[in-house]
Amino acid sequence: MNEAEVLALAMRLLGRRDLSEYELRQKLRLKALPSQVDRTVSYLLERHYLSDELLCRRLIEKHCIQGDLGSLGIRNKLRKRGISDPIIREQMSQIDFSEEDIWAKDLLTKRRLLDDLPKAARFLYSRGFSRPVINRVISPLMTE
Repeated sequence: MNEAEVLALAMRLLGRRDLSEYELRQKLRLKALPSQVDRTVSYLLERHYLSDELLCRRLIEKHCIQGDLGSLGIRNKLRKRGISDPIIREQMSQIDFSEEDIWAKDLLTKRRLLDDLPKAARFLYSRGFSRPVINRVISPLMTE
């Protein structure tokens, strides 16, 4: 595979889905030499076709709008996509997670888990909500 073909493959991959630098490198390594991958990724980074910061920001905003994950769940999802911890910390510090309790309560309502509190707590924990958030959401339900 020559340089132009590696670049074309990278552009096709990025056209289908936003990828982190790590994800793109993994996919390109299956078809190209490491030196070709490095040059292609450098080219894409220089021209801002590839940006972990922008991807991180988009994913955080997406999950905040959907309210489907807690802050820990978002952080774990970003790590799995290969985004570095400093970028994650920087981007997450710019987001207001004050509505996390509301997201958790809405998730429980959508899943109809308000009656089974132990199951509800496990569900929220699996979605990356912190223990304090879970306690703030579950505690009032215990008295109802």
